[in-house]
Amino acid sequence: MGHLSHDQLYRLARAAEAAGLGFPDRRQLLLDGLPAGFVALMPVNAVPRLQLLADLQRLNSAGELPDGTVPLRVWLDNASLLTGGGPAEPAIAEAGTWLSAARGGPASRPGDSRPGASPARESIFISHADTTRDRAWAAWTVAVLEGTGRTVTAAVWDDVPGGNWTAVAGRALDEGGLALALLSAAYLRSPRAEQEWTLAARRDGDGGPRLVPVLIEDVRAPGFLRVRTGVNLCGLTESAAVRALLTVLGGARRPAGNAGAPSGVPFPGPAG
Repeated sequence: MGHLSHDQLYRLARAAEAAGLGFPDRRQLLLDGLPAGFVALMPVNAVPRLQLLADLQRLNSAGELPDGTVPLRVWLDNASLLTGGGPAEPAIAEAGTWLSAARGGPASRPGDSRPGASPARESIFISHADTTRDRAWAAWTVAVLEGTGRTVTAAVWDDVPGGNWTAVAGRALDEGGLALALLSAAYLRSPRAEQEWTLAARRDGDGGPRLVPVLIEDVRAPGFLRVRTGVNLCGLTESAAVRALLTVLGGARRPAGNAGAPSGVPFPGPAG
């Protein structure tokens, strides 16, 4: 039995075909991030429309791989990026919701008190640029938030040589909770950052992470982030920045240890 029902899968396939995702040159992009050994064993069909359907059927039937990757989730994330908010995007987003529900993913929103609901906002994903300064801010942010007992995923620590960052980021975003975008001039120019916030925004509102902009430089946020309530760390001393950052948790526990230098990670902002 697959993640999606027969009708759900065919609805997705029709939308994908209409968006041009059945063309042969799209297949490699759609399967990007999946292990080569897994892709090598997928069925091959000379007819593009049938190849698309065969791929979706195989991905739909595949469970979680040993590295934690969910093949259908990888395909949906890649499809979302390729369609870029076009007519097929609602069907792709809907399939993502069905997949989360089928896998018992987070169905409750933060603050849900129903029996069996998961603790709100325990998992946090941090999206940041790859400059030295942005990585320093990311490392400091991770230290502060991990001090509250949260599980935090960020490229500064979790994107390791030989790893599959797309899969790591996708799994972290699937866990719900929060996604923080550390906004700077470098971040707004970063293709990887754009990919990450696109994936987070697609999940936001469907039991996925709540996307929060965090300004580490005085920059103007992109349109869809501009309408969200964010946190501004620009110009703050470390103690003030810790207090501001913890507001995203909505009454979080105080950090363990020395809040002046959490986990020994230097503060990238002004001293004082």
